[in-house]
Amino acid sequence: PKDARTLVAAINVGRFQESGNQAQYYEQILALSKDVEDFGEQLFGLHQKLAILYIKSGDETKVTEHIQAAGLLKSESEWRPGMCCLPLLKIPPKYPLRAASLRVEGYVLVSYVVTKMGTVRDPVVIESSPPPDTRFGRDFAKAAIRAVLQYRYVPQYVNGEPIEVQGVRGRIAFDLSD
Repeated sequence: PKDARTLVAAINVGRFQESGNQAQYYEQILALSKDVEDFGEQLFGLHQKLAILYIKSGDETKVTEHIQAAGLLKSESEWRPGMCCLPLLKIPPKYPLRAASLRVEGYVLVSYVVTKMGTVRDPVVIESSPPPDTRFGRDFAKAAIRAVLQYRYVPQYVNGEPIEVQGVRGRIAFDLSD
């Protein structure tokens, strides 16, 4: 198929639900889409989905391959002002048991580096409630840092190369109403 609509139709009649290996199915779609015009957003989505599937399977080589391919599909003009990278996967934190049992809620503001590979390193707690020098503040900070270290991003690209971005911030809420 050389037309995006033809490829989408082929995808829709495929046997995705019967397929035991989703990554293999998406790789086949990706291979078919190489010559399809006007398929950029779908290609970006395919690479994102494949990166997530490979994260879950633990294949870091394939994760990096698809994160970088997704990043190359986004032109520099598509990055919004102040946007450093595109979130790909954000694992929610585990609510500390003692805080949950006592119905304590709060938040943690974390600053970190997003690497060229889309991983997170060097997380630092900037602010928290309850304060970080309290038991619950420490528990929330530990849970937030554990979660942030599992985040994955499509890194920002400049002149066709991924760049490391420092000072990325994330606010992690610990809210029992969710």
